[in-house]
Amino acid sequence: MPPRLHRRFWTVAGLLFRLQRRFSVVLLCGGLVFGHFALFPPLPSHAGEFRVQPSIAISEEYSDNVNQTREKVSAFTTKVTPNIAATYTAPFWDWNLNYNLEYRHYSEEVILDTGDTGQNDFRHTLNVRGLTRLIDNLMYLDVHNVFERTDLNVVRRSTVPQFLDAPSNGVDAQDIPALNGDAPDRMDEALVFEDIRNRESTDRNTFSISPYFAFDPTDRTSLGTGYRYTNIWYRDDSADNSEEHHTFARAEYRLTRAWGLNAGYSSTWKRWDDEDGVDQENVHNVYGGSSYTYGPESRVYGDFGITWRQRDRVDVQGRETSTDPFVRAGFQHRLTEATSIFGEVTTPITPTRGDTDTTDLTWNAGVRQLIGRYIATFITTVRYIDDPLRETTRQETVYALGVVRPYGRGSVSLSTSYSEFDQPKETKTAATLALTHSLTQRLTANAGLGAERRSPEDNARIDEWRTFLGFRYLLSPTLQASLFYRYFDSSSKDPLSDDNFQENRVTLELRKEF
Repeated sequence: MPPRLHRRFWTVAGLLFRLQRRFSVVLLCGGLVFGHFALFPPLPSHAGEFRVQPSIAISEEYSDNVNQTREKVSAFTTKVTPNIAATYTAPFWDWNLNYNLEYRHYSEEVILDTGDTGQNDFRHTLNVRGLTRLIDNLMYLDVHNVFERTDLNVVRRSTVPQFLDAPSNGVDAQDIPALNGDAPDRMDEALVFEDIRNRESTDRNTFSISPYFAFDPTDRTSLGTGYRYTNIWYRDDSADNSEEHHTFARAEYRLTRAWGLNAGYSSTWKRWDDEDGVDQENVHNVYGGSSYTYGPESRVYGDFGITWRQRDRVDVQGRETSTDPFVRAGFQHRLTEATSIFGEVTTPITPTRGDTDTTDLTWNAGVRQLIGRYIATFITTVRYIDDPLRETTRQETVYALGVVRPYGRGSVSLSTSYSEFDQPKETKTAATLALTHSLTQRLTANAGLGAERRSPEDNARIDEWRTFLGFRYLLSPTLQASLFYRYFDSSSKDPLSDDNFQENRVTLELRKEF
């Protein structure tokens, strides 16, 4: 190597070593992708399929309490919202992209999410994901990034999970990621009661990258292993950023068409940064199990393993660990053509040791029943959500029941849910009644009524009522006009709480899809 190139090589190498770890990982994976396509470029005959769908919405909104505070401030809000959705599919990679820019101009000075006052606000929403087949049917690279405005109050923003599927047998679905569907269609607007207001909100960016191997050595054997890095960043300094390193390996072997064995190992290291130090959590999980299919829609499975979980704080003495064996078992059974039931239970064998370590009972179960013209659904699950204001992962236990009555020109639905949170203990009860009806081929009406009660452990109870009434008229296949009215009533037992407010809001919107 010539001396000049030799000096440049070591200069670049030194700069890379001084980069933060998260960027080094990104550069490494990016180098793998570049090296693969430099050595094995895709054939010109394999042309990819590219689809792009731009749209724009312009609306004018009036609110008699735009800040949602006890002291009302009335304001008109002009919104301009361009959006672009794109999908690219090729033999070696699949990409989905959806970007939404929302510009808001207020007629009065309002409280922005930064805590300052102003009349202009920009909101960016980006969702991009790519799956690259580095070596077809062997090595993959999954990259995903989401930038969005979010509510920092995890209890208030929590929603009922909209799923009714049995869990994967022995493997977290995120361990072997896949690209799901096309970019969302902005014309299919869902019935919502409110958007994310400025109160206690901020921008959040979630980035993950996962190189992994997935292959079938024989007709009966499936193997998979890989690594996933996740970084969560908040613009608000009061919210703590976090990063996670996750490695996994799993194996499945089918003894017969109905009977299979599985085993796996995963390791997770997660940390939250703040001004006072670093909180971190280490988890190791080893498991093995079996599954047996005893009918066309019936299956029983069980996993057994040991989880080592360690939580500590850097620069603080007294680190404690725990070793907690667990047993996990479940079932899935189709009662009739319209009814299915499934369940999963995980329970520890020994109690937790250590004040900062926890071992929890977890489950995921549900039933769906067709009763005449009504569809009834019951789901219950335990999930874990990051709370950036407390530097911890909070457990949420959800019970939800819903009934839907579809008919020729629309549908009516009633849903109720109850959630329990820990660290600290908090409960949330909610109920929603929603109606959708097509008045004509072009005119659709939506209406809804919602109630919610949040009960923090150390604070006063908060009750919220929400009503919604809207009309959407299709001017052409790509142009629609909408008129919405929303009413909010929030009250707290504490007369000085910021959760005491009422708001009336009227919105007129015109949306064009190109």
